[in-house]
Amino acid sequence: MFREKRSVKWVGRLLTAVYELDRDFGWILFPRPTMNYALNREYIDGEEFSKRMWQLKKSGWLDYEYKEAKLIVKLTKKGQMDALLTMSLSSKRIKERDGKWWIIMFDIPEHARDIRNKLRKLLKQYGFKPIQASVYITPYQINDRALEYLNKSKLIRYIRIARIDKLDNSKDLIKHFRLK
Repeated sequence: MFREKRSVKWVGRLLTAVYELDRDFGWILFPRPTMNYALNREYIDGEEFSKRMWQLKKSGWLDYEYKEAKLIVKLTKKGQMDALLTMSLSSKRIKERDGKWWIIMFDIPEHARDIRNKLRKLLKQYGFKPIQASVYITPYQINDRALEYLNKSKLIRYIRIARIDKLDNSKDLIKHFRLK
């Protein structure tokens, strides 16, 4: 469910809205206004609402049940991960520079190649520059949503994050990030 930051689709917006409600309450009664809010629309008719709900359930993002004639919706593990990913990609990057460099190094096993490729894509979307195949660098601090995603997806066990004061021969990086 990786996508461009500028074009977060309705699925990402909806999963983000459900995630925020689910985090606050542990479960939610899913009203149509929540869908309207997530999609930045004033009104969604019942048929479209049901269709979108079914699509999310069929894709494995949502699980829902009826209790006392009320619809209760929860995000599945997949839905939680995709919501966190969407939030981390759409949240503003910290542009203040404290003079330090942030390096992410990872060693993800071959049997998890798709996870490794997703992580590389995520780092590039965040503006990291690859130094080697599994070493990426940025002059900007890593935001909390991204760290939360890495922790919950358990990718953090394959990753080391370093904050460095100085780099030798960093002229190409300074030029790449347009720092001076």
